[in-house]
Formats: sequence, C-alpha cells, structure tokens
Amino acid sequence: AYCGDARWNYTLGKRERQREPLHGIYAFPIFLFIVLIQILLFRYIIKRSFLPFQKAIVRYRENANTSFDEGTIPLELRQTAREFQYTIQALEETKKERQQAQQEKYALISGISHDLKTPLTVIRGFSEALLEKKVPQEKEQKYLQTIHKRALIANDLVDSLFGYMKIEHPSYQLHLQKIDICEYTKQFFAQKYPEIVAKKFKLEIELPKQPCFGKIDVKLFDRVLENIVENSLKHNPEGTTVFVKLRQKQHKIIWTLADNGIGMKDEVRKHIFMPFVTGDESRHDSNANGLGMSIAQKIVSLHHGTIVVMEKPQNGYSTEFCIELPQDE
Repeated sequence: AYCGDARWNYTLGKRERQREPLHGIYAFPIFLFIVLIQILLFRYIIKRSFLPFQKAIVRYRENANTSFDEGTIPLELRQTAREFQYTIQALEETKKERQQAQQEKYALISGISHDLKTPLTVIRGFSEALLEKKVPQEKEQKYLQTIHKRALIANDLVDSLFGYMKIEHPSYQLHLQKIDICEYTKQFFAQKYPEIVAKKFKLEIELPKQPCFGKIDVKLFDRVLENIVENSLKHNPEGTTVFVKLRQKQHKIIWTLADNGIGMKDEVRKHIFMPFVTGDESRHDSNANGLGMSIAQKIVSLHHGTIVVMEKPQNGYSTEFCIELPQDE
C-alpha cells in the first residue's frame, strides 16, 4: 500500500510539474492583452479629454467662438482649460493691438502724404513758373515768398514727424527735473502772455499758493502746453478766454486747460490724439500738421500721466483738457 501511494504521489507530482509551464504560457499573453486594453482605453480617455481643446484651436484658427463647456472636461484638466482660455484672450488682445497699430501706421503714412503734397505741389509749380520766365517781374517776389512759406511748412511737418517718431522709440529717455510745478506754469504763461494778448485773447489763471513739486522734462512739457494753447488760439475767434487752473488731489498734479470758444466737434474730440486728426475745417489750415496732440499725449504718457478732452466741459468752458501727473513728495 505504501508503494502504491508513493507511486500515485509521484505520478501526481509529475503531472503537476507538467502543468506549470502551461500556466506560464497562458498568463503572459493575458497580461499583454490586459495592458494593451488599458493603453487603448487610456488613449481614448486622453483623446476625449483634449477634444474640446482641439476644437477650440480649430475655431480660433477660423476666427470663431473659442469658448467651451468646462463640464465636458475632467476635473484634473479644468485648470489647464482656464489657462488655455486666458491664453486665447491674451492672443486676441495682442491681435487687436496689432491691428490698431497697423491702422495707425496707415493713417500716419496717409497723413504725411496728404500734408506734404500740398506745399510741395505749390513749391514745384511756382518754381517751374519762375524758371520758365512765365511770371511777371513785379510778381516774382510774391512767388518767392510763397515758395519760402510753403518750404517752412513742409520743414515744420518733417520736424514734427521726427519728434513724434523719436519719442515713440522704446529707448527714449526723459530728462526729468524736480521742480515747483506752480512756478513752472506761472513762468510758461508769463512768456506766452504777449502772444495771447496780441491775438486779442484773454487769459485767466488760477494757481495754488503753496508749492507743488513734480518731476518733469521741462523742454518736452513746454511742448504739451504749447500745443494745447496754440490749438485754442488758432481755432477760436478774438475775445476768447483761455483758462488755466492747477491743483493737487490725492498725490496728483492736475492741470485744467480750457477756453470758451467755438468748442470741438465730437468726432474730432474722440480722435484728437490720433496722428493727423485736425478736423475738416482745419485740414486745409497751412499751419496745422495734425501731430501736435499725438505728441502731447505721448509726452504725458512718458511722464506716467494722462491727458483727456472732457466730453462735457465745466460751466463756462467750450473745450476742456485735463492733464494728470503723479506728484513728487
């Protein structure tokens, strides 16, 4: 019996040993199959998760709406989705800024062409007439004076354009000085007063009694005030009053430069700081080049300030400019 049991155990053990390799052969393909299924499933889930991003990119390329429902995105990717939306918005803003810059460049080129063409046409025509002896002798002096005047206008336009491009350059540096802005304003309008009176205008100026200090580039800021006052003197009738008011408020220095003249059209007011915007009636003014207010705005911006034309001027004013600069303590 013992020998029989031993023989049976030996036979059973041999069979078990024969089955072991079969289990290993079947286990490995099953393992590979499970891994493959998991990979395919994972790929499907990932692809489905990123499908809203892909559709949004396609819509953005087609200039369509790029928004998507966050409910269709797994929780783990929702922060990524928000960041994606922020990136799209930033790209849209950059695109708009680029388009605006392109439009301003076209306006600048168009304005230069328009404003240079008139004086150069006159210079060419009058000089040709003089060279060809077609001008009576008694009118030659008048022709020469006209040529000289138109040459000065063209030169002034080129100078203004050069100044505009210079301060537009990113590397342009201000020459700042800490000064009493009250005293500076007083001196500027003291020098300007004879010209204001000569054109039969009036001047009302209101300054605080105590000093208010700020850092400005005096030479550049002279140009800001000059451009605003000159606009008032050019486009208003005799007897107009120019108002100047300076005050301090919440660590800011605020200028009010206004007049009680004919006022400003809404269309001109909205685009006054764009290059070559001078208004229809002043477009043919030989002294207007349309760059003055653009330069003024850029100068104020370089001083970390703002300049605006008030939509509704205060009582007694027809046109009102407001300039704000940070005060230097």
